[in-house]
Amino acid sequence: MEHKHTQGPWEAGNAYAEDKNLYCAMVFAPAKTGKMHIPRTAEALGLCEEEAAANAALIAAAPDLLAALEAMLDRYASTLSGQRDPNEPSQAREAIAKAKG
Repeated sequence: MEHKHTQGPWEAGNAYAEDKNLYCAMVFAPAKTGKMHIPRTAEALGLCEEEAAANAALIAAAPDLLAALEAMLDRYASTLSGQRDPNEPSQAREAIAKAKG
């Protein structure tokens, strides 16, 4: 499976005050990814420390959420035995397409 994004696992760092009204938490990809080490993948902002940390945790979970959703859809498709379900989970497929760019 081809991935354009930085491979996981990703980890959320601690939130810190960017200024009086803005907090930031970094999201890291600590493992080696291809040819180089990419220590910082994204920044998550929030209006308080807790919000920035929660946003970073959600971003850090993105590779795992994408993999889980793809696996779920694969299992779902294999249970249909060639029949097309009228309630096919198009919303999940749209989310995967959005995540993959």
